[in-house]
Amino acid sequence: PPTQQMLEAPRPGPLAQGIMPSSEAIIIVPEAFGAICLNNAGMKMFLESNALQSFFEIFESPAHIKVLDNDANNLATSLGATFDELVRHHPALKTAILNAVLDMVARVSHLCKTRTETEKLGAKLLVTNANGEVVVADGSLLSEVSDEDKGKDKSVDADADVEMTGVSTEAAEPSKVPNALTTAEDDRENNVTPYIAAVANFLTALFNNAGIRNLYMEHGGMESILDLAELPVLPNSPSDERSHRNMHTVIALLAEQKAHILVPSLIKRAQAAADTLMPFTQHQGPDAYFAKFIDGSKPSNDRTDSLLARGTSLVEAMVTAQNLCMALRQCISSPIYSRNQTSSFSSMNLADYYVRLIKSLGAILAASIKEDFKLMKLAPRHWRRAG
Repeated sequence: PPTQQMLEAPRPGPLAQGIMPSSEAIIIVPEAFGAICLNNAGMKMFLESNALQSFFEIFESPAHIKVLDNDANNLATSLGATFDELVRHHPALKTAILNAVLDMVARVSHLCKTRTETEKLGAKLLVTNANGEVVVADGSLLSEVSDEDKGKDKSVDADADVEMTGVSTEAAEPSKVPNALTTAEDDRENNVTPYIAAVANFLTALFNNAGIRNLYMEHGGMESILDLAELPVLPNSPSDERSHRNMHTVIALLAEQKAHILVPSLIKRAQAAADTLMPFTQHQGPDAYFAKFIDGSKPSNDRTDSLLARGTSLVEAMVTAQNLCMALRQCISSPIYSRNQTSSFSSMNLADYYVRLIKSLGAILAASIKEDFKLMKLAPRHWRRAG
């Protein structure tokens, strides 16, 4: 897979240049690859070219993702099956195709992760800051209030209306909710879900080939797929739910090959998400932990600021833990394609990992049930009618 420096380097020219964003044009390209490679001269020219890498840029191009996201033609799944056939009929292309797929998944994973962080996509909690602006409840709230306090100290007057001076717009800017997200949250163009869906559907078909799955694991492609699986993106439509299930299927297919490598990494990621929720699970007292997000409290003191600033990271951890645990359940169930119906669960000695994770999940479940009852009592009545 490419290094972090390679992923962050700017790309020369437009993505997937020369490939029209239409299903007919996209599906015919792999067939043309197969025709070119029918003789040795064509095979040599094809391998020396950059055609495969350029083609797989369609999974990063917004224009091509719109086409791949069309659920009616199952284009991404068809592409996966086509490349599977290409590998079977042209074994000399196996390494080149594998390297191109490794590069593509790593780049899509980096793209989705970067957009999720910078554009505040996925699960999040919103609060109203001192300026009356709706912002994401993350760590920038602390820097915003800190700059506000500095402005108060520098002011000569001690009047209450001095509170609005000295607010750093630079500190608050990264957490402001863009208009595009508030008015078109459900617009798939403003989300990374179509990218994840396209990759998942493609790999589900490609990984029917056990040889490709084995080589993919040996070349270190597992972590990029787990990076995609742990993104805190909630499915908001039936097609999104299918894409999430397909991603879990992809992970389970890889676990069939080398479960002793994949499952420990998957459990560690799920445990890290559960550990992030410890402030929530250890909360004691009559008040709901997320009460401040219900009653509209604004940052007022260090304790409130700290609680509000942790809000988004906690809900992201909840979504991540749920997604990874669903993938883990698929991994330890009956194999999908293997004739041996014995689960890999019994072939791995990971008892200490399982015990710790189950204890953490039990604490999260107990805290969530208590929190649910407390928030139901706290929520206004018109919220219940709206539901």
